[in-house]
Amino acid sequence: MFSARITSVFGTFLLLALTCVVVQGTNCLCGDNCTCDIELTENTPAGTVILDPNVDYPSGSTFHYSPAVLQTGPFDMFFTHGDDSVLTVSGNFDREAMVAALQKHAFDPVVFSFTLVAYKSVHDIFSDKYRIHILDIDDNVPEFAIEHKVLEYFEHNSNKKPLELAVDDDQAENGTWQYYLETDDPETEALFYLEVDTVPGNSHIFSLLQLVVNGTLDREERANYSLRLVAEEGNSNPDRAVQEVSVIVLDKCDKYPTFVMTRYEATVMENTTVGQLIVKVEAVDLDVGSYGKFDYEIDRLCAVNPLDPQQTCVSGDIYPTDGSKPFTLDAESGELTLNSELDYETATRIIVDIKAVDGCDKTGTTIVTINIVNINDEKPEISTSINTDSGDNARVSYTIPMLFLLVILTLIF
Repeated sequence: MFSARITSVFGTFLLLALTCVVVQGTNCLCGDNCTCDIELTENTPAGTVILDPNVDYPSGSTFHYSPAVLQTGPFDMFFTHGDDSVLTVSGNFDREAMVAALQKHAFDPVVFSFTLVAYKSVHDIFSDKYRIHILDIDDNVPEFAIEHKVLEYFEHNSNKKPLELAVDDDQAENGTWQYYLETDDPETEALFYLEVDTVPGNSHIFSLLQLVVNGTLDREERANYSLRLVAEEGNSNPDRAVQEVSVIVLDKCDKYPTFVMTRYEATVMENTTVGQLIVKVEAVDLDVGSYGKFDYEIDRLCAVNPLDPQQTCVSGDIYPTDGSKPFTLDAESGELTLNSELDYETATRIIVDIKAVDGCDKTGTTIVTINIVNINDEKPEISTSINTDSGDNARVSYTIPMLFLLVILTLIF
């Protein structure tokens, strides 16, 4: 404590320009141009004496407090004095309540200023300025506004996503000192990290938290991750708040439709009924939603003619006289059905190229080979010829295969 009194030099008061720090329950007499600073911890009990001017000021003085000159806001909410002018603590002496009343930031200092005038006579007038500093104690714990935060990232995208700051109304030294991530999954731990921004000049006042991807997200490999965001105080027995963070990986159209088999093969009889199912193809697309939907389409048809010694598969109209397509492909189910009659004598093998096209025009392909089995559907024909030559040159001979002759004889007899 520092206490000063005004003394008289040749009948004139000597003014002392001093600043003194006063502990709780003590007084300060400085004179004009003097400011006395009093420090009080929050939660000081109601009725605690802050200033008793009857002790240090001349006996018999009349005292007047001037809260009208306060620069920091409401005074009577937290302080009171009776007829004896003793200043005491009043009501809820909570620093965080004062912050709200003064419309300050939680980290701002809380200071109440006032002037005390002591009047005894025209020659004994004292006017002292006081500042009451409210000191913070660790009486609040960090809290998140919501317990569970969901963040959405598009796959193959490493943009930062902001996280919520915890609320801790205590000042920096008693408030939240650090943020960090927790997870029980090593893959998640390696893939994400926390980027923390603080107020310039104060590493314990946080301005921004962001979750950063430290790698590549691929929804088809993994669609979600779970982490815990921890806000922790810096004292020896730190209070902490935990927020569950779920990362959802959103799909991009980055996958191609893929057929289960690269080649399909079917064998059908030449007289197979129109509308018969020949084969069913199947493809998958690992994308989701509209990206993963696709249609089956016939891309190309070709046929092998039995009279072609090279057995070349020729594209184009397989049955040009018919004009109809030999097969129909269901765009959704992948079922390939017969659409017109087959003719082995026209095509012994038909190859169908099928594709699956998704919503992003990404395409997968497969090949269907259809082997046609011949049946005896052609009637034998015997042709005669007339030779106009004479003599031996006019002789014509015919040869009938023995097998055919036996069949004829069997039918007759």
